[in-house]
Amino acid sequence: MATKEVGIMEIWLEHFKSVLHGEQVTLPQSDKGKVDDDIDINEVQKAVQTCKLGKSPGDYGIGAEMLKALGEDDLRLLHKILTKAWKNKEIPRDWDPPSAIITEAFRC
Repeated sequence: MATKEVGIMEIWLEHFKSVLHGEQVTLPQSDKGKVDDDIDINEVQKAVQTCKLGKSPGDYGIGAEMLKALGEDDLRLLHKILTKAWKNKEIPRDWDPPSAIITEAFRC
């Protein structure tokens, strides 16, 4: 029995050695889904519409129901806030509570 276990362990050892020291594979780079693309207002609208209803609101009390109730002007404002945060690569701390809206939008 012990020799069988040793044989199995040797097979696993060889397998992991080949994985560790095997041929490296480099995946081709793709332009699809670049992170520096602007946020489209349709993406924001789709994200808001796909929020699940009935979930408890976050720390700031903004739930999916509130986001889904946004009017066209409010949705454009949310898009503007998200775009500014995306381009600056940060959510300014002095945007509170709008930073709460961003947090809640991504929480959905």
